Amino acid sequence: MRNFLGTASSVTSTEKWLQALAAGQTFSHSVNVLAVAAQNSHAQLRNPVGSGVTALVRIYYMSAGAASNVSLTFDNVALGTDNGFGINMLSGGAASKCKVFSTTNAGILGTTVEQFQVNASTPFIPFIEWLCQLAPGQGVDLALAVVNVSLLVTWKWMEQ
Repeated sequence: MRNFLGTASSVTSTEKWLQALAAGQTFSHSVNVLAVAAQNSHAQLRNPVGSGVTALVRIYYMSAGAASNVSLTFDNVALGTDNGFGINMLSGGAASKCKVFSTTNAGILGTTVEQFQVNASTPFIPFIEWLCQLAPGQGVDLALAVVNVSLLVTWKWMEQ
């Protein structure tokens, strides 16, 4: 943390993450969405209604079974398969309030925020430090534009 005379404190992204980690507020969860014929694979991090927390999504990393365009979308409807709560990055800490969901669907769900391309079976890690903020009832998805392709996603986030 940096303090300057007459100004507010400044905290780097790493310092913020480490403080939240020590407080048991950082989480991780992976999901593997299997390929289904004529269906687009989707993975979602969702902050459920009534959770009482705000989720700050730090990063995701993903890979696809084949080269594909990927859509990052905001989607506030829980996807069909509940893959469970996040694992606390402070070993032994309580599980998250947010959950990870997945589904396959004929078409991309949600409102597209951005798109990018990935190579087959090559991990993709975005260069951003923070992705988005999710209030209760909100979700963020990664979806493959190519049908019949598996999708592996790991989400990392903090809850405040």
